[in-house]
Amino acid sequence: MKKLASILKNQTIRVDNHDSGSGRAFEWGTGVHIHKILNEKKYKGAEFTLPLDRPGEINYIRGNDKSGAIEREIRKAFNDEATRTKFISDLGEALKRLQRAVI
Repeated sequence: MKKLASILKNQTIRVDNHDSGSGRAFEWGTGVHIHKILNEKKYKGAEFTLPLDRPGEINYIRGNDKSGAIEREIRKAFNDEATRTKFISDLGEALKRLQRAVI
């Protein structure tokens, strides 16, 4: 969990599959991905999508990452299947803890 916290520090994440409102169930294998948005001054507003349920490209969408440093760092971490799998597992555990806290 500590590693997950450091990955998400000063960031906003959103998990989706771009099917919102389509009536299709949100299921694994439908292009589930994270929108990662940086909130710190240096990279404020830099946004990326990171595939979770299949190998794929990490896409830089917009924001302040002109040098490409953040994109390279994300690619290095998420192109490694073991790192991506561990991140997904940690994220799942964090969401379960949140759910238990709310209920």
